Amino acid sequence: MIMFASAIVAMMAASCSGKASKCDDAQCAAEESATSTEVVYTGLLPAADCDGIQYLLKLDYSDSKDSIKGDYDLVQTYLVTDSAANSVEFKSEGDFVGFAKDGKQYLKLTEESQSAEETYFLVESDSTIVLVNAELEAPNAPGLNYTLTVVK
Repeated sequence: MIMFASAIVAMMAASCSGKASKCDDAQCAAEESATSTEVVYTGLLPAADCDGIQYLLKLDYSDSKDSIKGDYDLVQTYLVTDSAANSVEFKSEGDFVGFAKDGKQYLKLTEESQSAEETYFLVESDSTIVLVNAELEAPNAPGLNYTLTVVK
């Protein structure tokens, strides 16, 4: 669990590093504390009925940088290149929690709706997560990418 928390802290630190800004120390500290608990992932995942699903997942960690839970916002855009159809966007939000199983770290997203749908990701590295099924198994589809990467 400590390893997972440190991985999350490293992701958050990476998301804030490298910013070129002109601010005094107090202003920079305030800006970092306001955004240091958020991590944003994106990726284009395969789909059977469209050209792909663009994921934009924002994790907002609870008050502490060492926290492994918080709120999430997810936007899934189903991409369609057929000129007769438009891309369709779905938004969801809810809570997430990090947990360990069999030596691996995972995120569980629980949607705030009557269905309380759950989505799982394997934390592959400080900057990537992989969509897995409810049994925490990665997709068995050679050549298809189910990875989201940190953008912020």
